[in-house]
Amino acid sequence: MLEKRPAVLYLMMLPALLIVCSIIVFPLLSTIYTSFFYWKGQGFAMSFVGLENYANIFGDPRFLNAIKNNVLWLAMYLIVPVLIGFVLAVLLNTDVRGQNTFKSIFYFPGVISFIATGIIFSLIFNNRSGLINEALRSIGLEGLATSWLSSRYFALPSIVVASSWQYVGFCMVLFLAALQQVPRELIEAADMDGARFHQKIISI
Repeated sequence: MLEKRPAVLYLMMLPALLIVCSIIVFPLLSTIYTSFFYWKGQGFAMSFVGLENYANIFGDPRFLNAIKNNVLWLAMYLIVPVLIGFVLAVLLNTDVRGQNTFKSIFYFPGVISFIATGIIFSLIFNNRSGLINEALRSIGLEGLATSWLSSRYFALPSIVVASSWQYVGFCMVLFLAALQQVPRELIEAADMDGARFHQKIISI
């Protein structure tokens, strides 16, 4: 019925389209437009400068350092949770006791919102009363306590830990679903042929 009335379909999609345009498309286009002007961030006094802002920002070492940190974070965010998720999937793809419980525990962080995750790890990495620093002080390693989120060396790894913690469960579920599609007979045949663990992982 609806296939013969495309106007009704477009009308039903209109509210979602308006929301997407208002919170994504319009702000994006507005930002691009504003980037060609000199603006102090308040008021309406703006002067057109063309590509000058882009020329300045690409010559700014702070911007280049931010780009480097973002690339490093993206690389680690893609690699770390995928590797950990794969290892967990392989371990849970056995007859281990209580595997359903472990699946739920490992996947639980994936259903937590990004805001909640940020709050949790801001408390964990807090330089004064955070869980990590308090644990270090309790075992006499107070000298290792540091400002994790503002440290030049530990800020990026701390963010990677927080983001990976939330993404690991999703990767685990995907790998586990793929592993469970492998015929059990194929694995048993590999065992009979004397295949080692890493050979089964790579070849099967």
